Amino acid sequence: MRREMTVSETRQPAVDANFARISKHALSAADVDADGWVEESVQDRLANEALRREAPGVRILERSTLRLQAGRGASLWTSVRRLASRSRSETWRVEIYRTSQRATTPNESPISESTYTCALNEVNADGPATGPRVVEEQPQPAPPPAVEPFATPQEPLSIPDRRRQQILEGALAVIGKKGFAGSSVREIADAAGLPIATMYQYIDSKDDLLFMITRVCMADLFDYFEQRLPLEGSPSARLGLAIRAYLRYISKNHRYINLVYREAKALDRQHREQIFDLERDFMARWQSIIDEGVDCGDFEPVDSNLAANVIYFSCTVWALRHWSIGHYTEEELARLIERLALAGLRYGDAQSTGT
Repeated sequence: MRREMTVSETRQPAVDANFARISKHALSAADVDADGWVEESVQDRLANEALRREAPGVRILERSTLRLQAGRGASLWTSVRRLASRSRSETWRVEIYRTSQRATTPNESPISESTYTCALNEVNADGPATGPRVVEEQPQPAPPPAVEPFATPQEPLSIPDRRRQQILEGALAVIGKKGFAGSSVREIADAAGLPIATMYQYIDSKDDLLFMITRVCMADLFDYFEQRLPLEGSPSARLGLAIRAYLRYISKNHRYINLVYREAKALDRQHREQIFDLERDFMARWQSIIDEGVDCGDFEPVDSNLAANVIYFSCTVWALRHWSIGHYTEEELARLIERLALAGLRYGDAQSTGT
């Protein structure tokens, strides 16, 4: 049975008017998965509890969570900070750190961070509230389905497919922690729970493993993107939806995206070209939206291939540079990219200062 964590009462004083409260929690072995990562349910519960302690009078409208690393140690810390306050809403950030039991402060990088958009409830039946804010219990909309590109399918797998799934999960666990160059086929076989001889029935080399991860990640991204991009609507509206769909995917799967970008350079030339072909296929989906906009007059004539690559990579910085822009929300980034993209596409090449 999972043991409930206990919260110490050694909170640090706020460092500014927007709060920066820190609490320490005990971590049990049952709260850590087989790969050494703290269970997501544990992190989510701690983040929610930390927010409720510091902001008891808010109603959560949206939460975006990034899982950053496994971390080490038997203690967890939650750090709560209010990022922004508006007349009817607030934005809060909860970071979770993992340290040794002896640590007196969270002196490592966070293992996860959650950004909350919250509504304020400051009225009661007698008029404006004069005391603490009161939470109104209201049904919350169902969150978007969690996207795990390498989750086990619901339908029964054949034995070869089940073996490939084991190999894939083992490769993700080892390469994600040690990097491609620092991982061996034997370590991956051990993580997959397979004899090394069985591994070589499905792969020819370690390159095959990295290619498998990249290919599956790209294929899952295609499916996710297509399911959320309507066929109808103006090119401007569809481009905005495409930006939001890709950012949502990144928020759910940043670990895999960072791994692919970090390690793809280790692929041999043949595998790299195959991945580039997949990337070009994905670019074609963005390019088709832009071409439609040019054809119908929504956008000015523009090099749609170049524009598609710029917009696509502008979204990818949400994963690659989250350490720098993570204090913004997913929606704030989506609005900015959409505004810049539409401004550029409607401005067109004709008025460029370079012509």
